[in-house]
Order: sequence, then structure tokens, then C-alpha cells
Amino acid sequence: MKTIRWIAVAAVAVVMLVAARAAQASYAAIAYSESTGQYGYTHGYDDLSAAQNDAVANANADDAKVVVWVENGWAALAVNDGRWGYGWSTNSLDEAENNAINAAGGGSILCWAASGN
Repeated sequence: MKTIRWIAVAAVAVVMLVAARAAQASYAAIAYSESTGQYGYTHGYDDLSAAQNDAVANANADDAKVVVWVENGWAALAVNDGRWGYGWSTNSLDEAENNAINAAGGGSILCWAASGN
């Protein structure tokens, strides 16, 4: 009987650990330079500020700025003949990309990032 209790306790502990890990926030960010067209992105960060700062640094342009970030989802950046737009979704990459293309008035996806590793 003691063995069954220990197995039950261990099972509950594993379930709680998995649930806690799943509930943790994960961030992605995309930075864009309008003057150069360069971009940078991050994914899988557990700190929003770090994700944003590193996205800007990864763009490697003086005027780069974060244009979109997402928690536990997808972000996308689209360009269209000098115009740009962004989108995000916690449902799917397709939704984030469609939102970005719509925001740009058409065009194509320049980059996307997922918050998970």
C-alpha cells in the first residue's frame, strides 16, 4: 500500500511540474529598421525586456526599433513596396503572417518568430 501511495505522490509531482513549465511565459520580438530594411528577432526568451533589447541589437541598425513582440505565440513582419506591417497571434503562425500582410496592405513576409524554443 505504501508503494502505491509513493507512486501516486510521484505522479502528482510530475503532473504539477509539467503544468508549471507549460504555464511559464515565453517571448519573441522582432525589430525593424525602416531606413535600411534590416531586421532582427529573438525567440524563446523568458524575459520580455531582454527579448526586445536583443532583437534591436540583432537588427544591427542605429534606427532599429521593436515593431512587434508576443507572449506564448507567433509574431511576423511583412513588407510591401516601402510599406511594412506586423502581426501576432497566440493561435497560429498562419494567423500572425496574415495579420502582418494585411497590416502592410499586401506584400510578403520578411521574417517571423515564435516565442517557444
